[in-house]
Amino acid sequence: MEPATSTARGNGPVKDSGEMVSENLSELRDRESRKENLVLFNIPESTSDDTDSRKLYDIAQTTELLESELNVQTEVANPVRLGKKQQNSRFLGLCVSQWKVTK
Repeated sequence: MEPATSTARGNGPVKDSGEMVSENLSELRDRESRKENLVLFNIPESTSDDTDSRKLYDIAQTTELLESELNVQTEVANPVRLGKKQQNSRFLGLCVSQWKVTK
C-alpha cells in the first residue's frame, strides 16, 4: 500500500487515523518525559575540579533556592550545566520531582 500523498485543503499529506494516534501518543510521551525538567540561570557554579562535588553543589544550591524563595520542597536530580564554561554562570538543567509547596 502506498503512503497517502493527497492533501486536504492544501494542509499537507492526509494521514490515516492509526498514524495520527501514533503521533499523538508520541507527543504525550515526550511531554510526560520533560514535564519535570527545569532550566535555571544565575546559579553560581562550583570551582571544584571534581564532577561529583560540583553536582552536589548544584543540587544544594537549587534546593536552597526553591525552598527559601519559592517555598517549594522537591527532590532535585541530574544537574547538568549547559553550554561552554565561561566567566558567567552557565544555565543549569535538572530534573525535579515530588513537588510540595510549604507555607
